[in-house]
Amino acid sequence: MKFFSYHPEIAETIRSSKFSSLIQQTRFLARMKAKKAQEEFPDSLILAADTLVGLKGKILGKPESEKQAFQMLRTLNGNEHEVVTTVALLKNTQAAIRSVVTKVWFYKKPPSFLKWYLSTGEYKDKAGAYGIQGHGSLLVKKIEGDYYNVVGLPVGVLWEMLEKFKKK
Repeated sequence: MKFFSYHPEIAETIRSSKFSSLIQQTRFLARMKAKKAQEEFPDSLILAADTLVGLKGKILGKPESEKQAFQMLRTLNGNEHEVVTTVALLKNTQAAIRSVVTKVWFYKKPPSFLKWYLSTGEYKDKAGAYGIQGHGSLLVKKIEGDYYNVVGLPVGVLWEMLEKFKKK
């Protein structure tokens, strides 16, 4: 299958007052990305996804600065949080959308470790300011659920969606 990557220009602003849950927020953003891509590529199969991190009712998206990333990591430090990714598939009038939730527990790390992690630059463009697939794995004590969801694309769920999509 041939594919290419396209980054639609949409505002990924977190609207916590408009949505009551991480799932609602990620579903909204994944749908927006898919619809925007479909405008550009109307006959293509579109895959869009959005991932957010939540802790005690607070939604953590991608940090806008290193300072904000440090605050996010301090908030997550030593705590359990949820990672939600919503995957949207779209082709012409056919659509499918699924959300996946994974629980993640962080070790309690000293501020010096969090600053070291930030110095790797890995936090950039990552919901919750960490990437489990790299140095961020050192922050993670355990997970309950889909590892690839925390990475940002639950590939097992995507495969199931594509299989059902083919049959329609």
